[in-house]
Amino acid sequence: MTDRELTDILQGLVLRRMQCWFGGLSTETEDHQVSFEPYVMAITTLMNKNLVVIGLVEYAPVGRDLGMALVAQLRDFAKAWGCKIITSVTTQPAVIEAAKSVGSTADYTVLSLEV
Repeated sequence: MTDRELTDILQGLVLRRMQCWFGGLSTETEDHQVSFEPYVMAITTLMNKNLVVIGLVEYAPVGRDLGMALVAQLRDFAKAWGCKIITSVTTQPAVIEAAKSVGSTADYTVLSLEV
């Protein structure tokens, strides 16, 4: 990621044009101390009645249950904002297969050409 791309994302988050999601496991000790271990982070933005996942980072293998919980949260957020579709671009086979398992389609090929 270039410095400019990172700056654009940070600006989008600060100006509330983008959202940052973390999925992971939290634990609470007997003395009520809570810790959180992140497994995945997603950056999203709202665009033309779509919730667009523009970045996805996996810190540790995301199990099916956590993946499904994250999808449910994204769906609820998208519905609340009047979105019709959640879209994303990925090259990760595990993400593609997980998305297909919840009814997603993978109909497009994204082409990139260096100039």
